Amino acid sequence: MLKTSAAVALALAAMTAQANTVSYDFANALAASGPGQSGTLGLFDSNLGSLTGIDLRLDGSMATTLTVTNDTPKADMFKAIAKVALGFGSTIADLNALLGAGDPANHAMFNLTAMTAPQLYAAGASATFGPLIDTFADDLNTSLSALLADFSAAGGGQFGISCNALGSVSVAGGARGGKGTAKTTATCGATITYTYTATVNGFDAAAPEPGSLALVGAALTGIALVAGRRQA
Repeated sequence: MLKTSAAVALALAAMTAQANTVSYDFANALAASGPGQSGTLGLFDSNLGSLTGIDLRLDGSMATTLTVTNDTPKADMFKAIAKVALGFGSTIADLNALLGAGDPANHAMFNLTAMTAPQLYAAGASATFGPLIDTFADDLNTSLSALLADFSAAGGGQFGISCNALGSVSVAGGARGGKGTAKTTATCGATITYTYTATVNGFDAAAPEPGSLALVGAALTGIALVAGRRQA
């Protein structure tokens, strides 16, 4: 009886499909802040099977060199802060709307910050720091559960991701204020991973073909008969 149960378990395990995945990614080099980085990712090829999940990972980084100047007539303490707002967009309309249409001024998806430590500056003195680095990465898998159809096409294909960066610099501290300048670069990239159930001979691997079910049923019946004869 134990042998029969083990055989049944193995047969059922063979019928259970494992999740399949396929991924695409791109990355850009650091460039001056402003409009214009982009890349392409692959659409899911629906010929492979049924798309069940999407994990879209957006990432970015900034590198800045900060110069702080005490342009007041007395010694004072200052720190400088550089910021980059990254906005993402896409050629897929529904994803573009979810990302805020790539406008970092009104829909900044991510904010990067780098700053100097507070430091005492003599009158007229200045100092330069950097490069100072900040990075981010974020997954949008939960937000994309309702958009599966937008990412699937027979034969696959590509779609675009773009990002825009707005940079700024400010100086904090000091009774009379100071001056800060920054040379800032930024970059963005993305990775998409599709989870799907593979199609085999026109059927989802998770739902075995009728012929396969009949063969499994016959095999289980044979196992049971043999086990019964051995016990008799």
